[in-house]
Amino acid sequence: MILENYKSGVILVYSMPRSGTTLFGKYIQRKFDLLNAGEIFHDGDKRAQETANRVLEQANRENKDFICKYFPTDDMFDQSKFHGRKKFYTVNLVRKNIAKQFTSLIIAITNNQWQTNGFGKFPSDLTRKHLDVDSMIMHKEFNKFVRNLGYKEKVDSKMQYDEVLIYEDIINYLNENKQRDVVNIPSVKPSNYNFIYAETINLLKSYIKNNKSVPKIVTEWHEDFQKNGFKT
Repeated sequence: MILENYKSGVILVYSMPRSGTTLFGKYIQRKFDLLNAGEIFHDGDKRAQETANRVLEQANRENKDFICKYFPTDDMFDQSKFHGRKKFYTVNLVRKNIAKQFTSLIIAITNNQWQTNGFGKFPSDLTRKHLDVDSMIMHKEFNKFVRNLGYKEKVDSKMQYDEVLIYEDIINYLNENKQRDVVNIPSVKPSNYNFIYAETINLLKSYIKNNKSVPKIVTEWHEDFQKNGFKT
């Protein structure tokens, strides 16, 4: 079950991009009838900020709890956003399959398409087609991604989360309990998705081979991949 111990307070989700935070936020919003402020620290997206500000104004006006997300690697934490609120329920939302996570990330970056409802700068394209991924950009974003995994690991080591949840478990739970209506239709994968995914795996293998110290989640992924290959 998800957040069975939650009673009240602001739900603050610590995570990284492409870890199911939108899905999770929508589910929790419905489960507890909360307001959903989304990415309240993401000042690089005007639309996200407009949504966050509107929800925060309503929450403060009506003294309501809300759910929001925080990406420690990308966002600057601003305590003033909470207007003196002191009661929080912190959740660490983790995606274990970092190969699929980065594959999803580089596809979103290349398309500039983050949600199928057109949340990004351009409307969604539901046509299944070949996607040309710039190899230089892919390498640059991969290096940033693994650095961010390490930074997030340091943040996690200092936190005492109220709950730690796994993206893959949430997906399975929602599917088994017919909760798929809480999320947008999944993005259509490009026709060369398997190739992009394989390239990601090669990058991860090379990263592990050439670095003495890597984030724990990278080691865990590699151990799982050696056992199960592309199945997971």
